[in-house]
Amino acid sequence: MHKGESGGWKALFTHLIRVCYAIGPAHRYQSVPTFGHLTIRKFSNDVSGQKKLAARDYEDLLQCSIPCFDGLFPEEDNHIVIDTLFDFAMWHALAKSRMHTDSSKILNLLTYKFHSLGDYCWTIPQFGTTDSYSTQIIHSGRRPHLHPSEKEPLPPANPEDQYQMSASRRYPLDLHSWLAENRDDLALVDFIPKLKDHILPYDDPTPEQRSYLHITNNHIYQHKVLHINYTTYDVCQDQDSINPCTRSDVMVLANEMDPTSTHSYWYAHVIGIFHAEACYHDPNGSLEDSLPFNVNFIWVHWYGFDGKHRSGFKAKQPHWVGFVQGEDPEAFGFLDPSDVIRGTHLVPVYRLGQTQDAQIINESAGKPAMESPVAPSTLSH
Repeated sequence: MHKGESGGWKALFTHLIRVCYAIGPAHRYQSVPTFGHLTIRKFSNDVSGQKKLAARDYEDLLQCSIPCFDGLFPEEDNHIVIDTLFDFAMWHALAKSRMHTDSSKILNLLTYKFHSLGDYCWTIPQFGTTDSYSTQIIHSGRRPHLHPSEKEPLPPANPEDQYQMSASRRYPLDLHSWLAENRDDLALVDFIPKLKDHILPYDDPTPEQRSYLHITNNHIYQHKVLHINYTTYDVCQDQDSINPCTRSDVMVLANEMDPTSTHSYWYAHVIGIFHAEACYHDPNGSLEDSLPFNVNFIWVHWYGFDGKHRSGFKAKQPHWVGFVQGEDPEAFGFLDPSDVIRGTHLVPVYRLGQTQDAQIINESAGKPAMESPVAPSTLSH
């Protein structure tokens, strides 16, 4: 168990650290953002010391190794190191997917045999092995403790639903006042027309059709967290927590009708999570069509795919994406939460240095004020 992380990868990582000591210092791992509940944890300030690291920590180091080591070595050696890291990470990902079949994993005569299950002690499935339980578990469960109250509790949900979000109206946002306060913000240009285009069931709504759609009281309601249900690579059900103040990058399927799309997925940075009540008053429509309805949506800043960078399995390089410039009319938009596949972990391309647009992005309404400054580069793995 964990022979890959604490065995071969630990030896390779230790060797690379020794080479880096000879080349010069680098502090990249400590600025890698976290991801998921336990997927990528926060790295210590002294990763090279390898102090108090478990197998799960070495697994995190492996998953984030390519952008952290890329560019630290001379060019003639850099591609050898990156190719090795890519192959190791790919092998590790395939092994962790636990998708072995009869064609990929044959019967091993040294493994535990099914015919011995009849001699399996009946108490083990009920209580576990004798060294895995004690009376301390019962005593610790009887300790008095406070149950923290959730500020925005989620309603009961069906596990087959694609997402889960609160229906609370605790945080209303008046569109007219908010847009007036941020009239010079590029992120809010054509905010209401874009929102109406997203809500209307037409590919290219006309101005007349937009005028028929009304948002009740001109209010949208903000939420803190969006939960995305997805299937993991080992065919298990899991849930991603999307919070605009912390982990907020998502992926969706690319539009097959877009001729400029060269990648299977699109990526976006979630700025806000909202729901609103709207109604469509068509003079020629029926009364039933005019009934109010609720709509859930997320406000995003799109990432653009870098097609000039050689990436993929043949190039043995991760894909690169970067924020679409704010002047682009398609830089900001809206998504249906049901279109989100899952959250995604983007690591800065450290070899390219730090962007000069960090202050501009942080001063925009398209970036939460409580969030820390952007990562060292707008291009990300």
